Amino acid sequence: MVRNVRRIGAALLASAVSLALLAAGAPTAEAKSDSVLITPKGQLRHSDLKKMSDKQLRDTLQVMSGSGGHLEINRKALDAALEANSSYVLPVTTNGADAAANSVSAIASLNDAVIAYNRTASGLSYLTVCRGWGPTANSGCANAYGDGWLYGGQNTWAKYAWPDSDGYRNPADPCYTKVSSPISTYTWHGDQWIKVSGLNGGTWLVMGTCG
Repeated sequence: MVRNVRRIGAALLASAVSLALLAAGAPTAEAKSDSVLITPKGQLRHSDLKKMSDKQLRDTLQVMSGSGGHLEINRKALDAALEANSSYVLPVTTNGADAAANSVSAIASLNDAVIAYNRTASGLSYLTVCRGWGPTANSGCANAYGDGWLYGGQNTWAKYAWPDSDGYRNPADPCYTKVSSPISTYTWHGDQWIKVSGLNGGTWLVMGTCG
């Protein structure tokens, strides 16, 4: 009788331990590995990004992007992308000086992007766009005059069927642009060529405003 009681007690204890481990979220073979964000200046783990405040995240990614444009981050969209993928490339825009000073090799092969123009009421009548950048990183558009132009509501794929668009001409002050991907938005001032990178077939939306 005593032996039976002991056996029953041991079985109940083992069952309780198993339930406690499950309730505590014991690791399983299917546990998801930590995803990484790829930037021109290296990689960042999602677990580390989660620990940052919104300001810390923005400031960190501003540096890691190597971009001189003012960066804003859609944190919810970034988290969702890193939850859904083992790695994700930070979409980046740079001017010629930025591109020359920073390594963009990590994102250079993933820049097959469409550029769309959203003209505001006070914006430019059209946006000059570039199909090919070069021949060097700080050259700007290979064609000094640009390869085409977009009116409000147009994009480079629908208008020109370009599989890859490399950039656009930012207007002189007092005009400026905000160029956005689903994850990042960059604000640019000053007459210069702006290079877009990091979207594999995605769309960069350029909003031009004056005044």
